[in-house]
Amino acid sequence: MQMQGMPMQMSYNPMFNLYGFNPMMMGGMFPNASVMGGNWAAQYNPINMNNINNNINNMGMPQVQGKMNVVFKATNGNIKNIQADIGMTVGQLIILYLKRMDRENLIGNEKDICFLYDATKLKYNDNRRIEQVFKFVNPCIMVNDVHNLIGAY
Repeated sequence: MQMQGMPMQMSYNPMFNLYGFNPMMMGGMFPNASVMGGNWAAQYNPINMNNINNNINNMGMPQVQGKMNVVFKATNGNIKNIQADIGMTVGQLIILYLKRMDRENLIGNEKDICFLYDATKLKYNDNRRIEQVFKFVNPCIMVNDVHNLIGAY
């Protein structure tokens, strides 16, 4: 019996851990959630995350033999898919993107515009082959257009 003004005494129950919500009683809704430990973090390891990212990158874009789809996402919201030949250099790819955007005047401009992939800045004089640099089938290059020079098309 609880006396008025006294807080209710609760005992520890591992089956009632999340403020009364028990993921184990949800009928498998959270299959990797284990109240008493378990290996719930295994689904977030880097190998599984790479597989998830690779699957996302492969969605909706047909891959042509000898070509690679490269997605350019600009800071202004513009998204452009470039189908590049295998063997092309990173520098040639950047130049091809600017030509397709009808902004050849920006070729070589590293002050106002930069290209990022995997937290690394890509340069116009980069002679590495695209298949050596890009880890996924449809890589995404972020275009940081500081002064909106490319503009929205």
